[in-house]
Amino acid sequence: MLADQIRDALARRRARSTLRALTVHDTTARRIPDRVGEAGEVAASSSAAPTLTSDDQRLVDFSSNDYLSLASSQEMRQAFVQRVLSASSNPLGSTGSRLLDGNSVEHEQLEQRLAHFFQASSALFFGSGFEANVSIFSTLPQPGDLILYDELIHASVHDGMRQSRAAHRIPFRHNDLGHLERLLKGFCTWTDQSSSTAASCSSSSSRSNDVDAETCARFALALQGRQVNVFVAVESVYSMDGDICPLPALLDLVERHVPQECLHVVVDEAHSTGIYGPGGRGLCAELGVHGKPNPYSRDRVRVRLATFGKACGASGAAVLCDPLLREYMINYARPFIFSTAPPQAVVMAAHSSLDMLEREDVGGKRRRLVVERTQELLDGLRRIAGDVAGSEGSLKGRLLVALVPSLASTTADPFATPHPVLPPSPIVPLLTPHPRQLSAYLRSRGFLVRPISYPTVPLGQDRVRICLHSANTKDQVGSLCTAVRDWVEERSKASATISAPPASPSATHVAAKTSSTRHSTNVPLPAANDVSASILSAIQERERQARWSVPTTKPRL
Repeated sequence: MLADQIRDALARRRARSTLRALTVHDTTARRIPDRVGEAGEVAASSSAAPTLTSDDQRLVDFSSNDYLSLASSQEMRQAFVQRVLSASSNPLGSTGSRLLDGNSVEHEQLEQRLAHFFQASSALFFGSGFEANVSIFSTLPQPGDLILYDELIHASVHDGMRQSRAAHRIPFRHNDLGHLERLLKGFCTWTDQSSSTAASCSSSSSRSNDVDAETCARFALALQGRQVNVFVAVESVYSMDGDICPLPALLDLVERHVPQECLHVVVDEAHSTGIYGPGGRGLCAELGVHGKPNPYSRDRVRVRLATFGKACGASGAAVLCDPLLREYMINYARPFIFSTAPPQAVVMAAHSSLDMLEREDVGGKRRRLVVERTQELLDGLRRIAGDVAGSEGSLKGRLLVALVPSLASTTADPFATPHPVLPPSPIVPLLTPHPRQLSAYLRSRGFLVRPISYPTVPLGQDRVRICLHSANTKDQVGSLCTAVRDWVEERSKASATISAPPASPSATHVAAKTSSTRHSTNVPLPAANDVSASILSAIQERERQARWSVPTTKPRL
């Protein structure tokens, strides 16, 4: 369905001689001198534990998305500088958009390498993942189409959807396959009693974009006639929670309800590129869902987004798709058409990232290290939970280690058969109503972590987000856990010194006064052992995650 619409649109442009295409112009650029002076020399020191300087204080980085510590690594810098020095053209300026003078042989060689590395039919390189997501969702959905998206999808997807021509944009609860199935049944099932069948459609969505049962029935009938498309948008690893999309079960579910030619699953792999999959190719590759189930079918995941600004230590992003979708975006994606091209320095940095990922002594080693550091952090948090359970008094507010929100199971017994367990992601959020206080305390102890509040996360889910890196040391992780424990104990002691009668047997209320507030407020305080139980429960849930119907092979790191 979508392919026919795209071919028709491109054919109309071709008939009017307005079809856009990328070309490479030989500008006979001057070769960069072999000597660049001091600026071209690479520091001899090896990659050390990541530190950032702020307000004359060196802080250990537990905040950035540089998961593999490539952005600060000697190997990455050496590879990049070598490419710059051997370049045959100026690697600095963009000189224009890619449809005018900004395209180059280097851009197209990178895209060919990206397609080969990620085992995709083709690739289109963008200056950022934000640009790429806006391009995907503002361009590919056609009039009348439906987009079903995880409610925690990235803001760039929302911006793209707002500009799209899709008739319906409906969220499903985060990682809740049961809710997604109800929406699919409402929109995609047509029977003679379609109005009653589709009634679940309007009752399943609680947002302002609800649609009535009659609209659902009309869409189901159009889908049966292959006149509309269904897009499903998810992230492989979610940036604020670090939890993982149950991709195999999700794909099985949507494939049961939507005809193959009308189904388009889009997976944002921004936080899994470099971390999961053989050579860091992402979660889709890790789970084996990135290719064709047989030679006569399409890729199960129609579009993947791989980014270079996080674990890969560079910048830019690649849309991995078939050549038809690539050509369509070149012609219709406004962020691509009207943006200045990524300069060749960015292209060279992306090449250098791939060089590092392909090296077992660099990429492979760093992937294993970040998993080790993450597990050490989880073990340290478990010890904190045990210590808190043995303490007396109450904690001011609520400190939860919300490692993974509940994953909806699609079977009565999700653990009936053995499945591989994925390594934990390097994103660990500490949910607390006092993220700024906790962040400031950890900063005073020498650790850089960031408070995350509404509207970046939903109301009531404020947090401090910890990001692990391969260059973090075991001692640094242990010291961070100690600092978190000390903060918990300090707040526990402070709250224990404040006396106030409980409002009810189930909750304790105290008049809380801290240095960060100028007035007293009554706040409900759970007991310390209640918080400990919540922490332990969350950690146990993290250990049970990711047991889905995937091939029973050992995960490759």
